[in-house]
Amino acid sequence: MEMLLRPILLAFALVWRFASLCHKAWLTYCVRHEQVPTLKMIVVGSLRIGGGGKTPMAAWLAKEKARQGLRVCILCYAVYKAPFQILNLVSPDSDWRSSSDEAVWLACTCDVPVFATRNRWEAWKQLANRHEFDLIISDDGFEDPRLHKAVRLLLDWGEPGNSIREIFPAGACRSLRKDHVAAILVPMFANRLLIQSVHNCDGKNLSQESVWLLSAIGDPNRLRTDLQAFGVRILGVTQKRDHAIDVSKEALRILSKQPHPLILTEKDWIKLDHDLQQHPRIFVVHQYVNVHGLRPILAIV
Repeated sequence: MEMLLRPILLAFALVWRFASLCHKAWLTYCVRHEQVPTLKMIVVGSLRIGGGGKTPMAAWLAKEKARQGLRVCILCYAVYKAPFQILNLVSPDSDWRSSSDEAVWLACTCDVPVFATRNRWEAWKQLANRHEFDLIISDDGFEDPRLHKAVRLLLDWGEPGNSIREIFPAGACRSLRKDHVAAILVPMFANRLLIQSVHNCDGKNLSQESVWLLSAIGDPNRLRTDLQAFGVRILGVTQKRDHAIDVSKEALRILSKQPHPLILTEKDWIKLDHDLQQHPRIFVVHQYVNVHGLRPILAIV
């Protein structure tokens, strides 16, 4: 079956690649006479469709730069709903359906303003005109050619990124390495995202137990491997597409079908109904960015 699907997926990957290049060319053409905003922006990106660690790295950078005394804000894509305005401020108690799960999680995690937008270029210009910030951290936006003058960090997981066979849906990449030759490479394959704890609403820690994993972050393989290294035995994985909206419904279904604890990422936990967030069999995996060895790279941004 896989042999039959491979040429079909490759054909769709070619279509994706062609459409992506056309879209980028159009965006570049549209801003050909515009000047780049003077406000500094750091774009955190990855070749991967999802699960590349962009949001945790954006959160760490925002905290670090704020600690250094800079006035920092974070820019996210409004995944679920097109806002009425270019810039929409997201708070910890915002409805994730009005922006994105990532935006609400960042608002809960970082003590800096978080904005959701569908147009990062216009958002960049508006934030620059406000004169309220010294730095924007953009959680993704890596494929937007209008942001090419920003400082661009490519989170490198060691994927070759050189063949059309790696482009979605034949592979897990959105673009190729040759598309981002000016980006600063940040090696992520040497234990850069580590698990700090896995606990439920009561603070009970989970380790050396058999669990079920529910993931809506794109590619869950790295998370699964990290959990197993942490001592958790994975009985099975339910994988949803990145940013799936039915996480709460799926979590209820899994809990009703089996007696074991259910693990979710912090981003997916945000999308659970309030009562379900308090369920004692639901555990959240908390990760942190291991910046050991990265400070010389990150210092230049």
